[in-house]
Amino acid sequence: ITMPDGVVLAADRYYPTASPDGLPLLLTRTPYGRKIEGLLARIFAERGYQVLVVSCRGTFDSGGDWLPFQNERADGRAVLAWVAEQPWFGDRVGLFGASYVGLTQWSVLDGAPDYVKAWAPTVTSSYFADLFYPGNSFALENSLTWIDGLAHQEKPFLRQLLRMPGAQKRMAKAAKVLPLADADSAITGASVEFYQQWLGHPGGLDPYWTPVDFASARKKAPPASFTAGWYDIFLKDQVRDYIALRAAGRDARLAIGPWHHGSMGQAGKSMRGT
Repeated sequence: ITMPDGVVLAADRYYPTASPDGLPLLLTRTPYGRKIEGLLARIFAERGYQVLVVSCRGTFDSGGDWLPFQNERADGRAVLAWVAEQPWFGDRVGLFGASYVGLTQWSVLDGAPDYVKAWAPTVTSSYFADLFYPGNSFALENSLTWIDGLAHQEKPFLRQLLRMPGAQKRMAKAAKVLPLADADSAITGASVEFYQQWLGHPGGLDPYWTPVDFASARKKAPPASFTAGWYDIFLKDQVRDYIALRAAGRDARLAIGPWHHGSMGQAGKSMRGT
């Protein structure tokens, strides 16, 4: 899918083999690769939907540079515009996905086309700055955990598996490194551009974070099905988003269960909600 600036995003389309054209489309955009979302896509396609799984800019065969949050609104709108031009498009789109994939949903809702009819955000937030600067203090553990996973996610699965037992040791070692600007190299082996940017723009009130605050979408969002966990890192923010949606008169429902981030119970509930 070619973006307005010429960058090409990789995507997979799943659909029923019998008469797929015109069926409702479920859309998800992810920086974590298309295989996992592809498993869900197959399940949905077997139940009569088309599904489009798009890799975010700079990840898993998509062109451009990976810069979290910054390109999701523009790229998401371009993907939706591209979808509407396809011969198989059927005038109805639903968005789904968890965590960062939920943020890619939030990013396009303000001014979304009328054919975006519903969305299913799971364990996510409209404003990720709160995850990395809760109370305007830098969340070192959240930041290092995320960049460590991202740095190695495209390596062979066996190599990733072998790294898992040492995750806590790497984290403990990197967390002691000063200055904090060197902690990314300590845990990933290289400087991480967006981590350096986060440190350079402290606190959620810094103008750097304004373009990635998608809370304005609360007033215009289509019907939503939220899934959250009592022990999830996004619980407070997700409840806040839900309350704001209902206060704005939007149609939204929220399921909260005894789940942490990435738990299988939460994933199952989310699929049923979608």
